[in-house]
Amino acid sequence: MNKAKTVTATFNAAPVNYSLAISKVGNGTVTSGDGNINCGSGAGCTAQFTSGSTVVLTATPDSGYQFSGWSGGGCSGTGNCTIQMTAKKTVTA
Repeated sequence: MNKAKTVTATFNAAPVNYSLAISKVGNGTVTSGDGNINCGSGAGCTAQFTSGSTVVLTATPDSGYQFSGWSGGGCSGTGNCTIQMTAKKTVTA
């Protein structure tokens, strides 16, 4: 050190993960476009997603069934469900 110097320390918030729980009623599969969710048999599943990420869910009914729609997580209707992960969420298919 032969003269004054300035140093800057930068801190960024650590990424936060939120859980997305899928609840299923009836027979079918719910998948996410990124492959983190693949709920086949059973009543549902859960996966973790980074805050701010977008998750696109697709419901595929088993043979002999039809998909009736989404509820929860801001989703409705029978098309794909798109969720912005800003908190822990639960979606029912």
